[in-house]
This record gives sequence, structure tokens and C-alpha cells, in this order.
Amino acid sequence: YFAIPNVHAPVMVPDNLYVEHAAVLDKIENSERKAFAALTILADEAINNVTEALRSSGAYDNAVIVIASDNGGNPNIEGSGSNYPLRGMKGDLWEGGIRVHALVHSNRLPNAARGSTYKGLMHASDWVPTLVGGLLNSSWAYEGVSLDGIDQWAAITGAQSAHPREELLINADDLSDADGLAQGYLAAAIRSGSYKLLMNVNWAPVWPAPSHQATDEETWPGVDDDRIHELADYLFNIDEDETESDAL
Repeated sequence: YFAIPNVHAPVMVPDNLYVEHAAVLDKIENSERKAFAALTILADEAINNVTEALRSSGAYDNAVIVIASDNGGNPNIEGSGSNYPLRGMKGDLWEGGIRVHALVHSNRLPNAARGSTYKGLMHASDWVPTLVGGLLNSSWAYEGVSLDGIDQWAAITGAQSAHPREELLINADDLSDADGLAQGYLAAAIRSGSYKLLMNVNWAPVWPAPSHQATDEETWPGVDDDRIHELADYLFNIDEDETESDAL
């Protein structure tokens, strides 16, 4: 397990990186967004260092590399991330806060799976049974242990067409702020099939990636929408409305 601190606040970059990668970075007008992109370049270089270490040690051909994030980006100007076109940000129960990209890279993947996109519902807790139970065929290692995760290896590699996860508990927590819940009040969300229910949440905007220097509207778009200041319940069909714009 290798936790790369990029991209994460504080969004600060060594000056030499702007010079080394000027051909790419100078195309980005917004200075915070440019720094975010530079940190992404550093993350790419760190991942390259890991893969080269695997190659030099002889472990690469038998390795399975999973790259995943723990939450959506922070699109406020200083955070300078973008979840567009998804609604919300890191810390929210909206899709922009919880839906992230991930990839699996390995010479052990069947040819049919390489370059494909997996569209099944997946949770971070699924990685243990997917890799240990599915890839290694070693589900005995967690026999008798109650896991929240589901083995998705056969679905990811195309060995089965059905997606094994139909339901996903996103949050059900009434801890106080002191005990670890950022909101400080009960907020819940669950996904079942195509439908997602959010309870007791603030409406969140959709942040576009800034294309120029920051404006107030980019810092918090739609601030005049009264729903941002109220707690309410919402139901969406995510398959038809991934931006969570039209509540049912």
C-alpha cells in the first residue's frame, strides 16, 4: 500500500516543475489549477518510480497494480480540483464527493479485459475480496470473517457479465463533530440499483473547472440557491441523472 499525498492541499509546487513542464502547464490560465496539474505530474512520476522498482526487482510481470482515490476532489479555488460534471465535493454525499476513478494494471489481466471500462458499482471495501478471493483464489484467508466487500474480480476481468454489487451504503452516521463526523449532524445516503437516496443534506453546486483567475461565482457557484442553506432529502435515478439535477 502506497499512499501518495498528491493531489492534496496544500497545493504547493516546486518552482522548477513549472519550468520543466512549461509546454503543458503554461496552457492553464488559472494559477491554482496550474499548480494542481503540476502536482498531478508529480504523482505520475511517483507511480513511475514504483513501476520501475517492480521491473528492476523482477516482480512486475506477476504484479497487479491498483490505483484509486479515497474521495472526490476539493473544487474550491485553493483546492482547485474538479469533479465536473458531478455535483458536490470532498466530504459531501453527492456523487462529486464519493465517485472516483480507479484502474487495474497487470500483465495477469486477460487480453479481453485490457483497455476496457468496468461500469459496475464498486466500493473501496471490495478490493480485499476482489484481490485476495478473486485474483488469488484464496477466500479461505478471510473465512469466518464478516466482510462488507464483495469479490468483483470475475466481473472486472469479463469472466462474468453480471455486476455482483447492487447496493451500496454510502453513509449512516450520527456522530458529533468531535467524534469525527465533519457535518456534525445526521446525514445518510444509500444506493440501490439505479436509485440513490440522500437524507438530511445540503444541496451542493456543480463546480466547473476554472479557466481563468478565480471569481466569487467560481468559488461557490449558485450561492443564491436557498437549497444550499437547508437540510433536505433527495432521491435520484443515477443511471439517468448522474449529475443529481432532477430529484424524483
